[in-house]
Amino acid sequence: MGHNAPLDFVVFNQNIQLDYFYVIDENQSWESVPDHDIAILGFGEATRHRAIHECIEKQRIHWPRPFLNNASGVMRCARDLIYQLLKDDPELVVPRTQKVERRGVLSMQVPFLIRPIDTHSGQDFVRIQSKAGLEQYLSTNQADTYYISEYVDCSNDDGLFRKFRLALIDKKPYVCHLAISDAWVVHYIDAHMELSPEKLQEEEQFMREFDSTFVAQYGACLSRVAHQIDLDYVVLDCAISKDGRLVLFEADNGAWIHDTDAPDIYPYKSEIMNRAFSAFTQMLLDHLKLPANPA
Repeated sequence: MGHNAPLDFVVFNQNIQLDYFYVIDENQSWESVPDHDIAILGFGEATRHRAIHECIEKQRIHWPRPFLNNASGVMRCARDLIYQLLKDDPELVVPRTQKVERRGVLSMQVPFLIRPIDTHSGQDFVRIQSKAGLEQYLSTNQADTYYISEYVDCSNDDGLFRKFRLALIDKKPYVCHLAISDAWVVHYIDAHMELSPEKLQEEEQFMREFDSTFVAQYGACLSRVAHQIDLDYVVLDCAISKDGRLVLFEADNGAWIHDTDAPDIYPYKSEIMNRAFSAFTQMLLDHLKLPANPA
């Protein structure tokens, strides 16, 4: 689940049979691929995945069935490459990010954010504000290469940080959650939304009004992002900057969207998440050129 899109959650109850075929090395035989109508690349971006992505791409371009997502688009989701790809959009903020080998990190000007490459979920993700803090970090983390990025303050007037997850499905945006936290590193599970009726109410309003308010304001920007990344299915983690621009923290085709939150606590989520799941199914049908309700 850390390296592949868990599409089980996306096609749950969607009348779709999902089979996984794992590619584990460049010389693997492809003779055992299950019979299927359509394929999608769910293998996520990582530097160490590049050789296998190249292997998959060689197969994809000759695939006998429709094949969604492509390795080039997935690899463009690397944190430093997505910055280079989107940094010139005036309505978008992508934290300035570069890949730095360990020996070069000590010469970097503080403050900055640091994390080892190919990590997710905030693993060893730290805000460095002094040389002493950097030396302490490097003494306990032995990675060879790191992402160094700028800190973008997305706190609101109430001192809380808000980060939301969107899915771009067939290049159209669908909301998946809003996390509200007092920590600058925002993760939904650590935000403990379930303990705050106010947070739940805000998330519900944000999700219900997503098309009429958020997409109305940021839809054109999201469309440019979707076409620049050029994937059929990808998940974004975003925020709003203090000057009102869309902030893109991450694009990841392997990220998790789901409807597993307790319905007694989050009664609004199933209806909204099923819009995304139905859109995913419709995308498959559209690429197969089948009607929505085939006889």
